[in-house]
Formats: sequence, structure tokens, C-alpha cells
Amino acid sequence: MHERLTRELAEAAPNVVVACYGMNDGIYHPFSADRFAAYQDGMRRLSAQIHEAGAKVVLLTPPPFDAGSMNGPLLPAETDDFSYLAPYRDYDRVLEHYADWLLAGGCPADQVIDLRTPLLKHISQERSHNAAYRYGDGIHPDASGHRVIAHTLLQKLFGAEPE
Repeated sequence: MHERLTRELAEAAPNVVVACYGMNDGIYHPFSADRFAAYQDGMRRLSAQIHEAGAKVVLLTPPPFDAGSMNGPLLPAETDDFSYLAPYRDYDRVLEHYADWLLAGGCPADQVIDLRTPLLKHISQERSHNAAYRYGDGIHPDASGHRVIAHTLLQKLFGAEPE
């Protein structure tokens, strides 16, 4: 990723880069200090590369993992192997940990935008109206989740209020 990023930054010469990492970085396993350290290192390297290219860095917190929307099995921590098709049942706690680190200023970014909180609120509101609501496949948001993401970005980047 870092080699490709160097090429892309040189070619595009952006003023601002918006990046969202985390969902796949825990590899759908229970929390691991080693995986978290790799995530932290990768995010710091990403931010440094973008800054070195002369652009501002805007990082987005990982969106939530919604176990209630998964079609496949949700596995306990004692399981030997996990995947996006068979994730750790409490994987969202891992993502919460990653998001908390970003929001606490753990990574040198010009701005960190919290996607988790508005998405979790959205999921809760939708389920209060319809208990069967599915947030996409639990990993990838549905159209209404993408709308929340877009509104959040517009508001946080430009001060635009959603309609």
C-alpha cells in the first residue's frame, strides 16, 4: 500500500487526502496488541507519506462492525481462525479500540472525523423503527449508511448541514 501511495501522491498531487482504515486491519479476530501495533505503525506511515507529499491528512474512524447484520457465523474468541465470512462475534470492540486511538490523537493527522458515532446512532435508530433492519452485510454499510457517511463528511469538512 505504501509503495502505491507514493506513486499516487506524486501523480495526483492532492491538497487533502481522506483515508479510512481499520475494518480489515484487525483481520476479524479478537483484539491483538501485535495487530494493533501494526495498525498504528501503518497509520503513522500513511500520515507521514501524505504530509511529505504536501497534503493535509484527514483520517476517518473505522465504521462499526454490526454483528446483527451478518449472514454467516459469529465466532467466540476461543476459535482458531476468523475471516470476514466468519468473524469474531465482538469484532466491533476491536474497531472501537482503533477508533478511540485515532480520536485521542494517536496519529499525526490534520483532522480525524468520527464515523462510528453517527453510524452507530443510525443503526440504533433504524432498529428502533424496524428490529429486522440490516446495516448492509455487517461490514459494508447499506445505502442509508453511506448517506450517513456522506452527510458526516460534508458537515465535518465543509460545515454543510444535511438535508
